[in-house]
Amino acid sequence: MKKICIILTLFFTNLAHAEVVLNKTDGRVFIGNQLEYHEDTDNLSFEEIASLKSGWQTSAYKSIGLGFTKSVCWIRFDLTNKTDRELFLTFNAINTDSINLYILNNDGSYTEKTGGSIYPFQHREVYDKDIFFVIPEHSGHRTLYARIMSNYILEITPEIVPSNKMPERAVKTYLPIALYHGILLALIVYHLFIFFSSKEKTYFVLVLLITGFCLYDLAHDGLGFMFLWPKSIYFESIVIPLSVTIVQITSGIYIQLSVGRMRAFRTVYRLINSYVIAGFVQLLLLFFAAKYINTAITIVFSLYATLVSLSCLFYMGVVKRNRTAFFLFLGFFLFEIGSIIAIATTNSTLIRFIPFLANYLLVLLIMKFTKIWFVLIFSFTLADKINIMRRNLEISEETYKSIFNGTNEAFAILDNESYALVDCNERLLNMLTIERSDIINKSLDATGAVEDSYTKEKAIGIIGKMKGKDSVLFDWRFKKPNGDKLWAEVALSNVILGGKKRILGVIRDISDRKKNEDERKQLMEQLAQSQKMEAVGSLAGGLAHDFNNILTGIMGSSSMLELEIKEKEINISKIEKYIAIILESSQKAAAIVRRLLTMTKKSELIFNPVDLNRSLTNVIEICLNSFPKSVMIQTKYYDKPAIIKADTTGLEQALLNILVNASHALTIMRRHSKSQGGIIAVKIDKQLADETFCKTNLDAKENTTYFSVSVKDNGCGIDKNTIDKIFDPFFTTKSEQNGSGLGLSMVFNIVKLHNGFINVHSEKNAGTTFIVYLPEDNTGKLPEQTDSDTVVQWHGRILVIDDEMFIRTIATDMLSDCGYEVLTASDGNEGIEIFKKDTGGVDAILLDTSMPGLSGLETFKKLRKIDPSIKIIMSSGFSMDKRVQKALDLGADSFIQKPYTNIQLSRVVYDVIS
Repeated sequence: MKKICIILTLFFTNLAHAEVVLNKTDGRVFIGNQLEYHEDTDNLSFEEIASLKSGWQTSAYKSIGLGFTKSVCWIRFDLTNKTDRELFLTFNAINTDSINLYILNNDGSYTEKTGGSIYPFQHREVYDKDIFFVIPEHSGHRTLYARIMSNYILEITPEIVPSNKMPERAVKTYLPIALYHGILLALIVYHLFIFFSSKEKTYFVLVLLITGFCLYDLAHDGLGFMFLWPKSIYFESIVIPLSVTIVQITSGIYIQLSVGRMRAFRTVYRLINSYVIAGFVQLLLLFFAAKYINTAITIVFSLYATLVSLSCLFYMGVVKRNRTAFFLFLGFFLFEIGSIIAIATTNSTLIRFIPFLANYLLVLLIMKFTKIWFVLIFSFTLADKINIMRRNLEISEETYKSIFNGTNEAFAILDNESYALVDCNERLLNMLTIERSDIINKSLDATGAVEDSYTKEKAIGIIGKMKGKDSVLFDWRFKKPNGDKLWAEVALSNVILGGKKRILGVIRDISDRKKNEDERKQLMEQLAQSQKMEAVGSLAGGLAHDFNNILTGIMGSSSMLELEIKEKEINISKIEKYIAIILESSQKAAAIVRRLLTMTKKSELIFNPVDLNRSLTNVIEICLNSFPKSVMIQTKYYDKPAIIKADTTGLEQALLNILVNASHALTIMRRHSKSQGGIIAVKIDKQLADETFCKTNLDAKENTTYFSVSVKDNGCGIDKNTIDKIFDPFFTTKSEQNGSGLGLSMVFNIVKLHNGFINVHSEKNAGTTFIVYLPEDNTGKLPEQTDSDTVVQWHGRILVIDDEMFIRTIATDMLSDCGYEVLTASDGNEGIEIFKKDTGGVDAILLDTSMPGLSGLETFKKLRKIDPSIKIIMSSGFSMDKRVQKALDLGADSFIQKPYTNIQLSRVVYDVIS
């Protein structure tokens, strides 16, 4: 009943004073200036609007714009159709959320039609990007009301289109839009191609920027909702702020990448970063909390980003004369003018002062043109930057070539995968005296000293260490075409050249340095050996005394045995006693000689897990046998194995030197008025290097556990002026006959090589304490002791080759007692002849290393030439020396040092042939 009343009221009062009369069908009819509109801020119902008498306005232009508003726009007009064509009504308002059309019928009723982006695209009455309504009758008079609401810009351009003009309108509307989007799409494809070709990330950012424009216009023109997301009302609601945000973010990043001079414009970069970061926040909110992002927030963000961009570009381009920034400023400026014009069309007051803005098509053309201009300027700017970079690159390449070939350093460029030489400079060619064609694209071992194991495989192993590192440094042995060799220091680093991963090598000739190092090393070895012999010389008197005692026991027991054997009745207990004395004395002498040989041999340091207790025990035994009887040694070992990583020879040499010095402080260094002798206290302890310890011991590494060996004497001591010099080479307070000044210097070097350090505390005439700190080895495991006190019985034929008759005799008896058949030879030639005649029956050969004539090593080689599988045991009175090591390297099966017992010999032979 209420509805009927309203209709009757409208019918009789004729409230719709605006009238549109359509007489012909030869064109589209824009009716924005022929109807009345009302801005509804109270969200009135149709019934309330229908009865509203005041508040209606008319427009002097074809468009009606309320701008950014939450109000509802109502329009009303009378339509008289005097043609025979079906009519279509559209408002050319693509981004309108909802449009409700009310058509009053002649019978007193009305028809309501709905449309807008709050409905899926399929809901529309006409399949078109614009919202169309069909006017039912071909002729007659109708009163129409429309309710229009938008969350974006409320701007409408009402238009009536006769059915015969719909195809023409479609062509005129879609063709320029399609052309515009075609241009944007072409720019996207073009810049993507350049990006994939050049890997210049600025092009990718530009692609994203153009995509943002394209997305905005697809939504603004209605093509996106029509073709791309017709069922997604949600995406249609956020696509405008989304595209605006993408454009602003990519614009900021593009400015930063294009201008590039961050250090010069640090503040500018921070300002741009502020809205880029804000843009990313807005993107997240759009996808996860879109309800918090409204038109006002998008406008504020866009305005802030625009003002910052224009200000920064004006400062960099106009004030600071940066060419790239200046062109970008022009692009932004023109684009923003187009945006201002577009916004101005939504304000009727501005249109009144600037009438040409009322032309919808003109405004659309200006907006599209400024965007294309904006993108093109960005493209031209980037192309200009690339051209500048190319010119700079050409200059850089010339500079690079002049530096590459003009420097005194030798350069080589290697392929990152095959490691072949790609390029090198003249300096390298001159260094190796080689032609470029002989080295380019060749394998790494083309110039390596292959015979010295400097091969391609070794180089690849070294280069492999670069994984996870920027560079690697190593020494390399090169070989010239004439056979000469040179040492070089090679520094390799990963680089990018011409867009490809390469390895750059810097090569320095260090042949002279290596020669000096070798001479220095040889000199140090000679000095070390000299010092070792000096230490032995210091012990010589005590050793001679001790050996005389040993020989007395051996000779005396032998003479007593001789007498006992001649007696008619042999006393077995006496014979056993004398034999025991001979064995004990011989073993004692052998141990002393073995330790002296071990400590005085020339060898490089070899680090293995060592029990410090055992090494100190060996040194103490030598000292007890050689020091004057007036010197007493008190020892306190660690109650558990004190395992360190050490070279046994070097370690025992260092400890012996300290103990010899302590002995001298108690004897030869004392004044004649003082009594000779005293006490040396030796102690092994354990110490954790905590923060307090490290403050007083600067060489200590914090949180490292050290074993300490302290050697304390109550001798003459060292004065304050001397104590700082005791580790200097050749410094000594002893007479020339008693020392060279190398002992403590060698101690210092050996301890340092063991990653340890030394403390010295001394007081004149009161004594001295040396404390050696050596780091504990928690990873090492001591070799197992496999000593046995029984002879190992076995069988087979053994050939003994030795120039000493008594050694052949005793070895024959020992082996025979073990169950072996023994052949003997007095020299190498004889042994070879015997072996040739009896090759099938000899199971192993016991070969002396040092023999006159044909040496043990030469004999070894000839024996192996006859039978490569024959088992050979090397024997020598020296400890493991170079000759023995050479034989072992060539394949000798074992080594036994003289003197040896029947138990030791039986075990070695058994291990070899069993």
